[in-house]
Amino acid sequence: MGVSLCLPALGPERVLDDAVIELALRGGRFSGLDSGLFGAFRFASGDAQQNRELIERGVLLPWWSELELRIAFLRPLSALTHALDFACWPRSPRLMYAHSLVWLGLVIAVAARLHRRLERRYTWRAFAATLLFAVSPSFGPAVGWLSGRNTLIATFFGICAITAWVSGCRLRALCLFAAGLASGELALCALAYIACHTWMLDPRPARARIRSLLPVAFVTLLWRGLHFASGFGASGSGAYLDPLDDVSALLAAAPERLLSGLGAAVGPVSADLIFVGGRDQARASLVLAALLALTFGFAVRRAVHCEPLARFWALSALLALVPLCAAPPNDRGLLLVLLGVTPLVSRLVPGLSHLRPPRVLAALFVGWHALGAPAVLALRAGQFQKLGQRTAESTRIFDTIPELERRTVVVLNPPRDLFASYIQLERAARGAGVARHLYWLSSSSSAFSITRVAVDTLEVRRPGGYWAAPLERLYRRDGTSLRPVLDFAAFSAQILEKTELEGPSVVRFRFRVPLEHESLVFVAWHGDRYTLVAPPALGHTLRFERAALESLL
Repeated sequence: MGVSLCLPALGPERVLDDAVIELALRGGRFSGLDSGLFGAFRFASGDAQQNRELIERGVLLPWWSELELRIAFLRPLSALTHALDFACWPRSPRLMYAHSLVWLGLVIAVAARLHRRLERRYTWRAFAATLLFAVSPSFGPAVGWLSGRNTLIATFFGICAITAWVSGCRLRALCLFAAGLASGELALCALAYIACHTWMLDPRPARARIRSLLPVAFVTLLWRGLHFASGFGASGSGAYLDPLDDVSALLAAAPERLLSGLGAAVGPVSADLIFVGGRDQARASLVLAALLALTFGFAVRRAVHCEPLARFWALSALLALVPLCAAPPNDRGLLLVLLGVTPLVSRLVPGLSHLRPPRVLAALFVGWHALGAPAVLALRAGQFQKLGQRTAESTRIFDTIPELERRTVVVLNPPRDLFASYIQLERAARGAGVARHLYWLSSSSSAFSITRVAVDTLEVRRPGGYWAAPLERLYRRDGTSLRPVLDFAAFSAQILEKTELEGPSVVRFRFRVPLEHESLVFVAWHGDRYTLVAPPALGHTLRFERAALESLL
């Protein structure tokens, strides 16, 4: 059932980070990006010169990015599966998505095995837990986005490691856990289940239990050391936070990220929208997530109080959320959290528990997970295909620009940064021409205006600041290092006004040539696509309203 509901993922489109992976494995065209298995998930190296080259080409990074930004993930096993795709069926994205469906089936199978082993006295409860796990909407972006496959692979090895640990096969568990870490950081969530099982369900003396966890801690520290020594990790970003280098920022972001993850795991709150949406939308989603978390805790309180196994599932799921605080809220990262949440939901199913949960609350949560979640899963699985079609249609105007390789494209108002930062990458991945330079002045995540104040100068006024939306903090965490004047190949950006938290609010862009010069091409987002536009006349102002996220997805 889980695989069948994800069949809408089978399609011809590849989007966003998929282009980074393809260029890394098949030979890239941008000098700021790395190649090979270790470059497939490296988006910003931390090298100022390389990041500056990406900014100049309009690849991934906007002009206000931290020059020493590092967003790089060590996922060689996941990259190897993508290399297999390009070796065996390079021209068939549908087979690539089918490959991800295979991993989905494996994840559900090993989850069923773990649920049966721990819920051995209640066969139907184990079946219900696995069924609810299989139809979780979090599988939608994990399968429907090729770049999300690493979450499936890390989850597979993580569950296998937990099962081996529960079975007493400690060496096998260590090897499987190491394989999970080599697939993706999500495997760290398996530590919560291993530690909780050892402490709560292992009958041995405390000293023996603590001693048994030392090899797992060693593997984790070794992985962390390799991660750091190889130049992987995160720094300079307000979205990806290093647990050791960004302690204060991580502690400040943890409550919101824990709430968003818990709300998405137990109810219909999408963690993705909290990150990609606007500030008001994020606040409303967090309030709903908090209410759902409290209500769910009240609904399962009796089971948690009376059953040691229920306490194990509850505490493991909560602790599994902790490693996720280092990354921005996202649904596909919740798979190992759902491994513990769904057995708790199964205890709310009538007839599967000797306890009597509140009927209204039981109907609410069981109804969502059993009826609402499968429908949302099918929609989420096909969402990236629609996004890919939308992106391809919206950027067709670039194919009509003569001598694009010799020209500088200025995008005035992309609806979100993601709709501009991948244009060059996606064109390069399909063999199309790319612009010599591409810049975007400001996204329309909030309203702003552009005024021409000189023959070669545009002034952007954005009262809410450039970092008003959570997604915009991906590129820079600390505004104190942002210089008042930034020089680029095509223009210099002078920051005239800025807010303390939301970044620049008035920026003046002075180009090297008059705005009507043939080397410059101006593009604006109108309706649902980009169109060629003329620069505004001297003294005239263009006003852009906030682009609704719902219209983009």
